[in-house]
Amino acid sequence: KYIKGNEYVITIRGADQILWKIKFLYPLVYLIFKEAKGVITVSHSLAIEIGELFRISNKTNFIPNGVYIPKKNVQQPISNQYKFLFVGTLIPRKGVNILIKAFIKLNLFEKTKLVIGGAGMEENKLKEIVEKNKVGKYIEFLGEIEPNNVQNIMLESDCFVLPSFSEGTPNVIKESMACGVPVITTNISGNPELIISGETGLLFEPGDVNTLTEHLRFAFENQKIMKAMGEKCIELIISKQLTWKNTARMYESIYSKIYK
Repeated sequence: KYIKGNEYVITIRGADQILWKIKFLYPLVYLIFKEAKGVITVSHSLAIEIGELFRISNKTNFIPNGVYIPKKNVQQPISNQYKFLFVGTLIPRKGVNILIKAFIKLNLFEKTKLVIGGAGMEENKLKEIVEKNKVGKYIEFLGEIEPNNVQNIMLESDCFVLPSFSEGTPNVIKESMACGVPVITTNISGNPELIISGETGLLFEPGDVNTLTEHLRFAFENQKIMKAMGEKCIELIISKQLTWKNTARMYESIYSKIYK
């Protein structure tokens, strides 16, 4: 009765996909989608999936999240080591353990460094892997990072890595791209909408330690190519108008049509 007695618009993000994949929740999710005045998703692929699965393509809309483009969008490494960066919640679906394993397998410790920003339920487990392999000198845990400081850390990095098993269109990828930092990430959901392998970064299949290791090695051995990819990242963010101002404009347009 509550659902049917109130008008609403839903915004769906990547992590929400699990809701309709849980059998006993599916009927409730179906009802919520059916009664909604509109559904907004953060990636094209997610909009298509929801539209087809629940037969609501006529009221499903894609609106990308925006991002801030730093005025100083040139990377500023603060050491001689090539820095790989991860920022996100330390939970299983983010695949940080895969990144740590690939970095250890890379075995370029004196020349590279892995920086991990974020906190979560897997933090202690990940630190145990680092301690067990005696690589604490080359893998740094920053802990929780203030949202306003994320891009400052990105600007001090050479390559951003997001090894997730599940995502929508991660804003953290856009933040990295806006900083001119190329991205290595998994070939899932909305990631390929931003990362064109060989142009704005590199893609690999979730959980594939060997390919991720190869990508990390390529990044280190081809730094000029990676910097060129970083420049293309900024160009793509600008050309697609992936700014908060444009995102707000799109939301305003959809709400105006729904509630005209």
